[in-house]
Amino acid sequence: LRLREREGKTKLTLKAPLSQGLLEKNQNLSEKECLSLSKSNILPRGEIYDFLEILHIPVSDLKVLAQLTTERKEMEYKDTKVNISKNTYGDNVDYEIECDSDCIEKSEAVLKEILSKYDIECKFNNLSKENRAINSVLKK
Repeated sequence: LRLREREGKTKLTLKAPLSQGLLEKNQNLSEKECLSLSKSNILPRGEIYDFLEILHIPVSDLKVLAQLTTERKEMEYKDTKVNISKNTYGDNVDYEIECDSDCIEKSEAVLKEILSKYDIECKFNNLSKENRAINSVLKK
């Protein structure tokens, strides 16, 4: 589960793997529901709550594991969307660059081109920033 605040709106997102692809459910939250979730671990009633109950997941056992703040700059470059992010979680700060296009080979080529211009080593990381934030908490 992820709680995201963006452009003054807060959305709760549930992502779950399927045999092919990923299930994603979204629910808009009020400011009061957001505070209740982030401060008191109280998941608001709604589509996601109901779905978790169907799966027999005890909603009362859920708790916030990590908080992550991302500052992102986006731009168009060679028919792709390039995002540069600064991620802050706990005592950690990391940076990442992502490229979205219609094929992974094109995305990788664009990233390598951009990074080579600035003599930055290209390392592909398949661990999401959410997982990095959670892992940093679990290590403590």
